[in-house]
Amino acid sequence: MKAPRLLGIGLMLVTIMMTVLASSQESTDRAPLGVGDQITVFLPGEDGFMEPFTIQRNGTITLPEVGDVRVEGLSVSQAQAAIRAALSQAFRQLDQLAVSLFKRNVLVTVLGYVDAPGEYVLDAESNVQIALSAAGGLRQGAQLDGVQIRRGDQTLSFNYKRYLDTGDPDLIPQLQTGDRIFVPASPLIGNVEIDFDGRWLAEAGDAADEAASIKVLGEVHNPANFAFRDGATIIDYLMRAGGVTRYASVEQIRVINDGEPKLFNMQRYLDTGDSRFLVPITEGATIFVPQQKDEIRAGQSTVYVMGEVAKPGAYEGRDDATFIDVLANAGGPTRFADTRNIRLIRGDGSVEMVDLVSFTERGGTQLPTIEAGDALFVPEKTETDEPSWLKTPPERAIEIIGAVNKPGRYEWSQEMTLFDLIAQAGGPTPDADVTNLQVVTRDGDWANSIRFDMASFLENGGSFDEVPALDAGSIILVPDRSRDDAAGTGPLKIRVMGYVREPGEVALSEDANVQQALTAAGGLRQGAQLDRMQVRRANDLVVTFNYKRYLDTGQPDTLPVLQQGDEIFVPSSPLTGNIEVEFDGRTLSERGDSGDARTAIKVFGEVNAPGSFAFDQDTTLVDYLMRAGGVTRYANIRDIRVLTDDEPQLVDLNAYLDTGNSQILPVLDQGSTIFVPKQQEDTLAGDSFVYAMGEVAAPGAFTFRPRTSFIDLLANAGGPTRFANTRQIRLIRSNGDIVPIDLQAFTEGRGTELPEIAPGDAIFIPEKAETTEKSWLSIPPERAIEVIGAVVRPGRYEWAPEMTLFDLIAEAGGPTEQADLSSLQVVHRQNGRARTQRFDADRFLKFGGSLSEVPKLTADSLVVLPELPQDPTDNKSQWVQQDPEDTIYIMGSVGAPGRYAFNNQMDFLDILNAADGPNTSADLRNIRVTHRSEPGARVSKVNLALYLETGDDSILPSVRTGDVIYIPDQDRQWLDISKESTVRVLGAVGSPGRYEFNSEMTILDLLAEAGGPEDNALVEKILIVNLSCCRDQARLFNLLDFAKTGNMKQLPVVRAGDTIYVPDISRSNWRQVFDKFQDIVSAVSVFALFSAL
Repeated sequence: MKAPRLLGIGLMLVTIMMTVLASSQESTDRAPLGVGDQITVFLPGEDGFMEPFTIQRNGTITLPEVGDVRVEGLSVSQAQAAIRAALSQAFRQLDQLAVSLFKRNVLVTVLGYVDAPGEYVLDAESNVQIALSAAGGLRQGAQLDGVQIRRGDQTLSFNYKRYLDTGDPDLIPQLQTGDRIFVPASPLIGNVEIDFDGRWLAEAGDAADEAASIKVLGEVHNPANFAFRDGATIIDYLMRAGGVTRYASVEQIRVINDGEPKLFNMQRYLDTGDSRFLVPITEGATIFVPQQKDEIRAGQSTVYVMGEVAKPGAYEGRDDATFIDVLANAGGPTRFADTRNIRLIRGDGSVEMVDLVSFTERGGTQLPTIEAGDALFVPEKTETDEPSWLKTPPERAIEIIGAVNKPGRYEWSQEMTLFDLIAQAGGPTPDADVTNLQVVTRDGDWANSIRFDMASFLENGGSFDEVPALDAGSIILVPDRSRDDAAGTGPLKIRVMGYVREPGEVALSEDANVQQALTAAGGLRQGAQLDRMQVRRANDLVVTFNYKRYLDTGQPDTLPVLQQGDEIFVPSSPLTGNIEVEFDGRTLSERGDSGDARTAIKVFGEVNAPGSFAFDQDTTLVDYLMRAGGVTRYANIRDIRVLTDDEPQLVDLNAYLDTGNSQILPVLDQGSTIFVPKQQEDTLAGDSFVYAMGEVAAPGAFTFRPRTSFIDLLANAGGPTRFANTRQIRLIRSNGDIVPIDLQAFTEGRGTELPEIAPGDAIFIPEKAETTEKSWLSIPPERAIEVIGAVVRPGRYEWAPEMTLFDLIAEAGGPTEQADLSSLQVVHRQNGRARTQRFDADRFLKFGGSLSEVPKLTADSLVVLPELPQDPTDNKSQWVQQDPEDTIYIMGSVGAPGRYAFNNQMDFLDILNAADGPNTSADLRNIRVTHRSEPGARVSKVNLALYLETGDDSILPSVRTGDVIYIPDQDRQWLDISKESTVRVLGAVGSPGRYEFNSEMTILDLLAEAGGPEDNALVEKILIVNLSCCRDQARLFNLLDFAKTGNMKQLPVVRAGDTIYVPDISRSNWRQVFDKFQDIVSAVSVFALFSAL
């Protein structure tokens, strides 16, 4: 009896369920169709009806043969009737036509700061996160707490970040067909298109509202504006700013809440844990962490690390600290460290040697224990060279470029295969064309290119002999696949030009906006100026709009509505300059975001990221300083200068931080300039200071503390640098006494005692004499000898008593090919006088002789090796390659003006031909020859044009050595002007000649009039010959020094009738000798050269 009863109940339940499902399906079919829904149209025998049809934004579906049929708002049965009526125009057999609902969808548009903005069809149950994912996800820099949904005239704003924090679906709106989701950009983005790296963006803060943000600046790692959060403490905000730096004064942190300043002693809070010491933080608060003044750390609780470590200094000692602990806290040895000869200097003065290499290789060596007061000294490797910028030497380097995730330069090894290298480079990118890899190997000066199909090899296998072998110096190129045309197929044709990735024409849907057009053009390039975009129309109308404002607000009315044939132009930021470069986002952002220099707020000086920033009326001085990365630790915040409308104003930011009085802050306007000067350090002097100078890592003045030892002071100064001469340290007592110290002997345990340090003492560590640095100070004068002229490496060398003349020439690289060994000169300096000794080294080397004939060298000697003329046949040579007695001068409009070798067998035409003859612009009728060899410096005029017409040899002058030939230019009328009202400018300038002069002109005006010094000009030794008044004299002027200081008092006096001569470096191997002359020399010899011009 029970079985039939149970069977009946089961049939009843099945009937009920079938009825409910049928009712549900009938209800679904009766619901009106909407945009994005998909329906199936079943028509047997027709292939065009196999796939579902999606209802487009205009409410229609597109059917084969008949085109668009409107179905939006109809039920399924009504849609079937409409479709049947449309198909009846092209099809006859419609008896089996059936229309059914395939899927309910929503059609939404996602815009703003997403990777792929556009229109998307989503499942009806999708939410905002799925829509953002369909649009490629959020871009770095999207502001999560201000996402919007625009639904008709209604705008719904919601905090997407809170949803991501909690997962509560009620925090985000349900999607409906036609919704437009807009993701705004963070205020950090600025007006210039850049790609941020995530770490930098996180460090730059997350505040969307500057007025309510918490500003953290000063001695923190990441000064920035942070969003206010209920319940967050001052410690939380300091941690969000990366924590305080080692230079922070944690006892004097300043907090401004609602204009009220308060001091926060974080040290006291950390010592006690009492939360009552925490200063409350309100919206808009400013937190400033000042810099702590350094003192010498010394005593029984300190250990020291010096020498070749990353962070030398004094460290707090602990009972359980090991040798490795101390070394690691100092950053470990540098690449220049000699880790086989580390010295451990005990507090009692004893020294222990530590071989760290043996310990790391064999492990058998025992490292010594570390005690308070000990010091580690890591010396420099004696065999080290200057570091190259290449981390990998060329003989072990291999390069991979193109479509890999980490292209670059890698270290090669013999075991490395092509696949190893690609894996080390992060593997190929999705766009990589791995069917066409190119391997370029080097064979001497020749390059061989091999192509390899890696995709086929990985898919089908093969012999590893087919894989190209890699050698040091090889280059691997992984090409990109060509992109498909990103333009759509809609009816709206738009040209997108300017700073986009793929400029050209794109096809869009009818209701597409500017963002979708930019996306179709490949997106914006880094450096695009977002606030000055343009839409150009056929009627010459130009519409300028602020695309950044759209990204900030999502207001569609901030963008122009696109029309058929429009051209969108994206300008580049002024930051990009005149040279095409690829910027990284951080560099571009740190330079500012202003597109208009006239209205930009310029912030520079002692800020971390000076730049030009777009003006915002509600932004304060502190806001702009924060946008410039905050002030540096060297900033003088008491004397910040603000220039608005040409009116300067001094701002004491320190007073604002102390009082919180906003009246102290100036009102900024468009074009304001903010300059943060460097803090001028007060001179620290007196009995409370000791000093460290010279080759130490951190020279300066330090506060003296009792029981400060020599090692204490040296370690607090960072220890000796790699250039330090630790054998010649001087301790300068406050009473003037000098104590020499050999620190190397002390560290080697040779019994040297280190002196005690007293207040006012100073230690000076000189530079090593054997350093490769070019500074002449590296060798003291009492141990220096000089060699100049025709040697490979002329310069200043260290003298030793056993050094011979040939030793010195060999040290200077030997003589050059043009060296005149027969006329070698040795200048001996004695008692303020110079004695020259000549030596025929060529004869000595060929035939030998007594060594006593070789000149003896002493400290301060000068060896001069002259140079032979380069080509004796044409007598050309540089101006130092022959004696003045064998020289003639030719200047003006000739092919090669200069100083030439001359003898009695040559005449006027010979020397003119040697100078490559007159130029086409030469004035051949007014040639001047100054005969300096005759009394009174006679000047003769030569009409070379007449000689060329007549052939009369009597027209040509007789010239001798020492004479000066000048050929003027036809374009210059200087001969019509008296020489008493002109100044001559000669030598390495753009246009040498005579120029009119008045009393208001300076030497700078004359040099500019003459075209300025040429690239090869010796601007440190410009010669001014005064022939106009008082007495004949010549002065030297250093234009380079003047350019560094701008001190107008350094300019020499120039008068009408004077001569200015700019020497030529390429013609002056005697520069070292020239440097020895006084700045004011007699003009007797110069007078004869220039007086008759």
